[in-house]
Amino acid sequence: MVINVKNAVYSNHVIRSIAQGKNGLWLTKPRLKAQGKQGLREKMITQYKNAKAVIGRFFFSTSVLIFTSLPATAQTSSPPAASLSTLQKHVNEKQYTQAHSLTQALMDEHGGEPVFDYLAGQAAYYTQHYQEAVFAFERVMLNRPNHARARLLLAFSYFKVKNYGAAQVELNQLISLTNAYASEEEKAQIQAYLTQIERIQQKHIKDKRLSLSLGLGYDSNVSSGTEEDAIFFPSVDDFITITGGTEASDSLAELNLTYQYKKKRTQQSDYRFYANWQHLHHQDLSEFDRSVVNLNASFSDYWQDTRYTLTGYVQPMMLDSKYYRTAYGVIGELSWALGQHWRWAISSNISRINNTQVDSQDMRRIGASTRFTYLSKHPQIIELSYHDDDGEIDAGKHNGKDYYALSYTYLYPVSSVLNIAFKANAEKSQFDRPHPTFLAVRDDDGYAFSVKADYHLDAHWQLSTFLRYSRKNSNLALYDYDRSELKATVTHVF
Repeated sequence: MVINVKNAVYSNHVIRSIAQGKNGLWLTKPRLKAQGKQGLREKMITQYKNAKAVIGRFFFSTSVLIFTSLPATAQTSSPPAASLSTLQKHVNEKQYTQAHSLTQALMDEHGGEPVFDYLAGQAAYYTQHYQEAVFAFERVMLNRPNHARARLLLAFSYFKVKNYGAAQVELNQLISLTNAYASEEEKAQIQAYLTQIERIQQKHIKDKRLSLSLGLGYDSNVSSGTEEDAIFFPSVDDFITITGGTEASDSLAELNLTYQYKKKRTQQSDYRFYANWQHLHHQDLSEFDRSVVNLNASFSDYWQDTRYTLTGYVQPMMLDSKYYRTAYGVIGELSWALGQHWRWAISSNISRINNTQVDSQDMRRIGASTRFTYLSKHPQIIELSYHDDDGEIDAGKHNGKDYYALSYTYLYPVSSVLNIAFKANAEKSQFDRPHPTFLAVRDDDGYAFSVKADYHLDAHWQLSTFLRYSRKNSNLALYDYDRSELKATVTHVF
């Protein structure tokens, strides 16, 4: 019999020697008979124990040899030492995807070793796993605080995960170090990141934005007039041909100048100011040209989980180069987060409309609204609003009304540069008193659909298109109309 294990050969001679005792005696019948009865039992017991021990050592050695001879795939062991050099090779050859995969297998064994952590950090950084890179480079800095190259990539990683404070600290330390650790491109990147961080920090405290836009469009019903040529007037019990207030279309140009300012008061509170000037010019119907200024200022803060905002506004308006009216008021709003994606807001407003041309259109308004906002990749807004208009003089009481509106907005970001907004709304107005001419209480309802697309050419230029259709139904034919509007706008942000 021959056993071949790991190039070791065990013959019958070896097997026989296993049964040999300490004094070299063989366990054979002739030898047993040659010994006297005195001590024979003790010798046999001793030889048996020695043989048992030798056999045990033989089988243990054989098991070790057999186990170590098995293929590597049949054993459970940590990656071979060569894997670390393989990782180094992948990084040196800029094969960062392969390197990043290998770091996952080596992490348990080598995590915390500066050489491995530096290689793992590079693999993570250049495969855009920036948070992993932060962890890896932070471990390097704990063990090798003078490792300038690791500090550089740690600073860049901090910037990528928007930890601007930590990035700024590390970048400022790098500036004072020797220039040998970074390429010319990386040195320029350090300065660029520091500049961006300063702007972000300033923007976090103060944010200013000035924009100018020019739009060209078409309006199928500039005056929101009826399409009827003749209206029945109960006061004269006859139809009268309408010469004014009928449907009329025109081309138009619109100019907007907007300024926005925000200042942080604390981490959760801020002041805001908004100013907008809009001028609308029609090609033929100049009597509908108008200029509107919208000024509002607001303050926002939190009280426990409630965000509250108080806004004051004023809106003067000119029509056909004449001062026409001014609206002004205050709005208060409370809002809450409802879980991760939903926000709920309620608001109320008090305002006044002072018409300098037609006193009967002077109004006092009290209103309220509630809004649900769904925050996701495709934000959605549902809003229900109500306001009560009361005429200030008796001659204008018939213009007072209860107004109800429901709107739905869906925002669809097609890409990082193209956004589309869809909006639908329905409204209803119930007037307070009979109309003095038509001798009936006016009752209106209507709906509208619109779509707007914004295309961002770069940080300063934007193209927009706007399409809207609206329809109003009224029991008084003079106020019954439909309207289509189309506009294209280019905006420059200074």
